[in-house]
Amino acid sequence: MQIAIIPVAGISKRFNEDADGSVLKVIYTETDYKKTLLYSILKKCNGFDKVILVGGYRYKELQEYMKLCETDFTFPVQLEYNPNYSGYGTGYSLKVGLDACIREPGCDEITLIEGDLFFDEKSFAKVKISDKNVATYNHKVICSNKAVIAYVDLQKKLHYVFSTSHGAVQIEEPFLEVYNSGQIWKFADMELVRKLVQELPDAAWEGTNLRFIEAYFARVDEGKRIMLPLEVWENCNTREDYLRYVGEL
Repeated sequence: MQIAIIPVAGISKRFNEDADGSVLKVIYTETDYKKTLLYSILKKCNGFDKVILVGGYRYKELQEYMKLCETDFTFPVQLEYNPNYSGYGTGYSLKVGLDACIREPGCDEITLIEGDLFFDEKSFAKVKISDKNVATYNHKVICSNKAVIAYVDLQKKLHYVFSTSHGAVQIEEPFLEVYNSGQIWKFADMELVRKLVQELPDAAWEGTNLRFIEAYFARVDEGKRIMLPLEVWENCNTREDYLRYVGEL
């Protein structure tokens, strides 16, 4: 059973920064309900047995939006609530999603998709059909104020670096490869997922989701991991980003 987790609980600070009034970024539209970042992601999720949507900020609006469009998709969308969306980072949304997957009988792989991405369906199809653990990357210039940096160390283990303040970052060790993360991952080892959810301390879930992701890939052999490119990709942090791609949603 293949399940996708899409965390959409954040308060969209940068998206709302220069606008009148705040909105939930992933369901924001200036036209019809299909022209949203969330709809764009969901329509690429054919093939999954279920999608788990983890909300928090403006949760009732998310519920109402899904009632409007839930019949547009061939798979069930299960909403889960993150009560710590305003105090913690993306790590707790991931935990809420992982807990829901672990409760699901027959779940044998999980794909995590950040909720504010625009990406092409052809590239994503390769992620869906892969039988390996997957980390994605894009071809954009790595800028510290926006990129999640992935790198492979001398032992060929995968690591991540990200500045939550959107400032400069530093890689503290030699590396063999460096990537601009596509922020989509597949976890194909459910036994390892369950083990890490039990082992990681509560503090591990209070920051970004990279704590779990890095812990997971640290225990995955290189031969069971694949790096896949997303040929078209944008992290829509701002309304300007969204407007640049809305015609393609």
